[in-house]
Amino acid sequence: MPWIRVDLTHEEIIKGRHTLLEQAFDKVLMQAMGSEHVALFRSKDFLTYPTPYYIHVPQDLVDTLRPIWLVRSFDGQDCDPPSRDQILLVAGSPRAWDLLLEKSKP
Repeated sequence: MPWIRVDLTHEEIIKGRHTLLEQAFDKVLMQAMGSEHVALFRSKDFLTYPTPYYIHVPQDLVDTLRPIWLVRSFDGQDCDPPSRDQILLVAGSPRAWDLLLEKSKP
């Protein structure tokens, strides 16, 4: 479960569901005490719907943080790491960008 993708439709974004996702993620980040390995990214493309959001929670923190409620609440799905050049960091440490470099390691 290290990478989770949540897709929000145009209607959901207009209704503020992205704000609810960000607030829910902030709770996970606080539980992780600001870990640089917990991050929320979103697509740079603001005109494509559904808009993908990507959440990273390292496997060793999954049991501690129990982010499964976040996945279920927003219909998140396990996914591969996103492409670094197509996303923006929404919440988490700027060092979270390094998480995307890990996917290219053998």
